[in-house]
Amino acid sequence: MLKDFLCSLRQQKESEIWAYQQNFNGKEPKNAEQVRVDMAVAISQRNMLAMLENLPVAVAAMEQVFEAQKKQAVAFAEAQKG
Repeated sequence: MLKDFLCSLRQQKESEIWAYQQNFNGKEPKNAEQVRVDMAVAISQRNMLAMLENLPVAVAAMEQVFEAQKKQAVAFAEAQKG
């Protein structure tokens, strides 16, 4: 549910970026510095949403690695005893 919500937010932000770019297609904006700032902010927001969208997958992968390391530690300790 959260992933779907974040995905829709990211897609909305991407649409905003494309629409913003289309406004200046072929014409010089009045304030080029403001355009660069606005685009940088929008792209940063999109990237942050994409990272949050993938965070549950990254956490699950790390948990799997930690579980595997625990099993390896137990197996190693048992091998050292015997």
